[in-house]
Amino acid sequence: MTVSPATANPLAIAASEAQRENQSKLVELRHAAEQLVGITFFQTLLQSAHNSTLKGEYGHGGRGEEIFTAQLDIIFAERAAESSRFGLVDEIYARMAKRYLPNEDDAPNTPAPLAGVDVAG
Repeated sequence: MTVSPATANPLAIAASEAQRENQSKLVELRHAAEQLVGITFFQTLLQSAHNSTLKGEYGHGGRGEEIFTAQLDIIFAERAAESSRFGLVDEIYARMAKRYLPNEDDAPNTPAPLAGVDVAG
C-alpha cells in the first residue's frame, strides 16, 4: 500500500517541515560560529604574521599582494575556521544553538572536551 502526499498525516508533514527548518537554522548557526572564530582568531593571527619582521627574500607578491592581502586573509581565516579541530567552533556553535533554539531536542549537545586536554584549569 502506498500513501500519496495528499493522504499523508498532516502532523507528520508539519513535523518534517519543522525539522528541515531547524536543520537550516543549525547550518546557519554553524556558519556564523565559523565566521566568528575565523575573524576573531585566525585573521588576527595572519595580520600579526604580516607585520612580523621575519620576511625572507622570496615569496613576496609585490604590489598586488599588498593591495589584496586583507581580502586573502579573510578567505584564509574562514577556511581555517571551517577546518579547525580544536573545539572552539564547536563550543560556540553549541552555546549559540542552545540560546537561539531553546527546544532541547533541536540544539546539539555540547561536544566533549578533547582527549588529553585539561579543561579544569
